[in-house]
Amino acid sequence: MNISFHGGVNKIGGNKVFIEEDGRGVFLDFGKDYSSEGEFYEQPFLVPRETKHLLALGLLPRQFAIYRQEKLANDKVSGVVISHPHTDHMDYIRFIDPSIPIIWPKSTSQIVISREYTRVDPSTDYRIDLPPVFGPVIS
Repeated sequence: MNISFHGGVNKIGGNKVFIEEDGRGVFLDFGKDYSSEGEFYEQPFLVPRETKHLLALGLLPRQFAIYRQEKLANDKVSGVVISHPHTDHMDYIRFIDPSIPIIWPKSTSQIVISREYTRVDPSTDYRIDLPPVFGPVIS
């Protein structure tokens, strides 16, 4: 088993822990990196909207072909487990291809979905794909 950290180390937010065995694994959390994102973006006027920008800035881990705009074959990531609905643990799932399963407690999914339906955001490109993400839940 190999555990690697792709954010959230010595900074505020961006928790992304990859747990791997035999060449495949899951992410534990996939959060927004507040510290690094604040260097490049300023809410609410300038928000990240495209995966390629976050990859170029090093805010998303490049070595995983799991992003919706990349159209690459993913042979390494089986899913993403979200521990709880704080954005520093889950907000960047919006950039993950909808075919990657998101696994989370039922209460977390309800909070995330409620937040997505009620958020004031000028761009629909930055929304989480609700039907595919409204998937496996832990009761």
